[in-house]
Amino acid sequence: MSESYSHAETLGKIIRGRRSIKPGQFSGEIIADEAISFILDSARWAPTHALTQPWRFTVISSEGILRFADFMQATYQEQTPPDKFNVLKYEKLGNSLKTCSHIILIGMKRQDIQKLPEWEELAAVSSAVQNMQLMATALDVACYWSSGGVSTHKAMLPWLNLSENDKALGMLLMGKSDVEPSVPERKPIDYYTNFIDK
Repeated sequence: MSESYSHAETLGKIIRGRRSIKPGQFSGEIIADEAISFILDSARWAPTHALTQPWRFTVISSEGILRFADFMQATYQEQTPPDKFNVLKYEKLGNSLKTCSHIILIGMKRQDIQKLPEWEELAAVSSAVQNMQLMATALDVACYWSSGGVSTHKAMLPWLNLSENDKALGMLLMGKSDVEPSVPERKPIDYYTNFIDK
């Protein structure tokens, strides 16, 4: 087997091994700072039209997680009508965050001149996050991209040092896990690909 195919096998194994592992399956072990640096560095090599590099991240750890969990609960309470407020959801929101070793907030910095369409900037950020998830997989770090509820609310923008024209795109919840997640069934190549050779 050629060296290029050997590299492809290694990368393919990492891609196929990536899983979304939720905080409830985290062990409580703290991720090493070096691993977090590797994960963040992988983001900057994502494809980005005109090299706008629109991804922005805020890394939260240690006591910062407790403060962030309080903020998330308070924001949920403020933004939810009394008749829609769910006490169990409120408590789960805080408790699940507190099981994380690190939380990486994800944002998109919109270019002032807005020369590029927004979807290209969103695609670049998504590519950066995929790079981070693959690097996390290679480093045996569990993570889950959470994008529900408060995590994409404008109240998140100050945590990312972003403005009203920018976007909060959720957060990577990170930890260590001993859980062996199941392998989901995926559609075959022919299901999602057309081949034209004539």
